[in-house]
Amino acid sequence: MKKRTMVMVGKATTFADAADDELLFWLAKSIQERLEETERLRKMIWGHLLGSYPKKIEKVGAVVKKDW
Repeated sequence: MKKRTMVMVGKATTFADAADDELLFWLAKSIQERLEETERLRKMIWGHLLGSYPKKIEKVGAVVKKDW
């Protein structure tokens, strides 16, 4: 069996080039796709996909409720 070699797929880049690439990626998407991804990320970050909020957020909510 012939031994396969691995090839590097990535490229050397700067932070500015990476930011430009990301901007171009999102500009190529439709408004609907951008909004859907924003909603998916919001749900993921705030714990909706797991069915619960992170404990720290619950603590902050409890403190805010007490101040009112």
